[in-house]
Amino acid sequence: MPTFVTIKTAMYPHDLVVVQSLLEAEGFPFFTKDEHTIRANPLYSVAVGGVKLQVQEDDVEMVRALLQENGFTTDDEFGSSGDDMASSIYTTLDTATKDIPFLKTRGLEERMLILTAAGLLAAAVVFGGYLLIAPRQSSYEKLTREPWCVNYVQFNDTKYAPATLGTVLNLRRESSDIEACYEKVSFRTDGMVTLPGLNTAAVHATWHIEGNGLVVSRADTLGPVYNGSYKVDFKANGELALSTKRTVLYCYPPPRK
Repeated sequence: MPTFVTIKTAMYPHDLVVVQSLLEAEGFPFFTKDEHTIRANPLYSVAVGGVKLQVQEDDVEMVRALLQENGFTTDDEFGSSGDDMASSIYTTLDTATKDIPFLKTRGLEERMLILTAAGLLAAAVVFGGYLLIAPRQSSYEKLTREPWCVNYVQFNDTKYAPATLGTVLNLRRESSDIEACYEKVSFRTDGMVTLPGLNTAAVHATWHIEGNGLVVSRADTLGPVYNGSYKVDFKANGELALSTKRTVLYCYPPPRK
């Protein structure tokens, strides 16, 4: 029975595909040790010392020349079964984990699986916490980055065109072709907000982020219209809807020049 010698070691089977194809094209028999173990559970790769590509001992010199000619491997990789590396890795991992109280009675493979699962769970908790915080930060940045143009204000199910500084109050038709920005809502970083008038002067109030929405309060005029807790809805088309139970502000970004 021919003796097989390891010529190359990799973490995962797919890392050896090119070399395997080259050997197969040249007619060299080869064997991939521990391939099925690692395919079944990639977490075992470190414990078993990776996947080992082996050729017949009699073919080593010809394979060495072939692989070097094609830019693969080095001389010192030949003649190793991979067992010494696997044993060293196994010993290191076993020493590092055997004294952990809730793991010391378990085998190394089971210890590695438990630690990996714990690491993934911790990462999920951290990432989940980031997702909870990020939308609030993102909403604040979007709201304060620049003033938002106001298309119309809906109050008690009636839509009104914003009309600051004495402009006649009119019903306004919806339009997808918005080319100007006459009325704006401006959220400032100092906690103040300026809102469009409804046949009145501009309205000044305070605002702050609360949960996934925002709160407007202390409006100097039109308090029943503008004061309240708003749901913040950034649309996929770039528009913005701010809504309470009675009021909705339909906004869009300023036109780019």
